[in-house]
Amino acid sequence: ALCAPSPKPDPGHSSTHCMLTLAAVMAPSLRLGTPARAASNQGAARMSSSAAASTSAPYGSWPSAVTAKFITTSGVRIGGLGCDDSGSVYWLEGRPQEGGRQVVVKYAPGAEGASERGAVDATPKDANVRTRVHEYGGGAHLLTPKGVVYSDFKSQRLYL
Repeated sequence: ALCAPSPKPDPGHSSTHCMLTLAAVMAPSLRLGTPARAASNQGAARMSSSAAASTSAPYGSWPSAVTAKFITTSGVRIGGLGCDDSGSVYWLEGRPQEGGRQVVVKYAPGAEGASERGAVDATPKDANVRTRVHEYGGGAHLLTPKGVVYSDFKSQRLYL
């Protein structure tokens, strides 16, 4: 298991452990504790000489590979991290490429259909795990011993 619940009822410990586990899963190239390297004077000189060679243009008149569509559809939003009783890690993914649909996923690398993040959907393909109550501090899903309880945005009903 990636995430072990703490021996005492201490949700802060379990959540912290899950977040560290998810960070390690999502960004394996991160090296915690590695000191940042300061920019050298040579690098600063290169930056200033390239800035002097740049061309001025009116705002918004130059072509850019970074478009609004690229920014809003190029990745998933991750939140709602949690662990079930067996220590499996779950999170909520916001998928702009699916119209902003919210999906509860389970970390299961190597499982059939796993994403590049090693996740498989834990909620049905037609479900959008959102609730209007969420804006007031509620949650859109809950991990239980019987499975994931979630609110579907369209009906605002709870499902298991």
